[in-house]
Amino acid sequence: MRYEYPFLGRGETTVRQFLMAEDPYSVGKSDALRACWIEEAKLLYGHFRPSGPSHPIHVVSKSLMKEIVDCIKKLLLSDWNDVNFVLGTNPNDFIEIKFDIDTVDNAIGLHSYMNTMLNTNADVVRYQLRKIAHYWGFRDQQFVYYMLAPPWLKIYVNDAVN
Repeated sequence: MRYEYPFLGRGETTVRQFLMAEDPYSVGKSDALRACWIEEAKLLYGHFRPSGPSHPIHVVSKSLMKEIVDCIKKLLLSDWNDVNFVLGTNPNDFIEIKFDIDTVDNAIGLHSYMNTMLNTNADVVRYQLRKIAHYWGFRDQQFVYYMLAPPWLKIYVNDAVN
């Protein structure tokens, strides 16, 4: 035995292993068992899948701009067909939506609809569109403006456009 138990009483002659230590080389065995357990857990639960209403398109590029605008136009025409609006892009590739105030029944309802569309609509989430805060619900004399940014555009905090 390597170590003797130092706390022996008088007349005791028993020799024990120091603190009942295990074999230091059994760590490799426990690591192999742990790796096997992790692989079995992967089989039970499957691979990681991100949550969300739908899987986003992995690469949203500038070539999809016409498709994005057409999708938003179709969505707005189906829900707001009695309201006059103009939808297009500006030279900076932002998507602008301009509603005529005279044809909108309830401006608060329109604002709520646009917020809900931005956060929950499957197509908007799939194209990873973001709102431009300065032009989100911006009003002038006759129009209400909403502006969306595609994912390839960088939004700077102190930019005059944002």
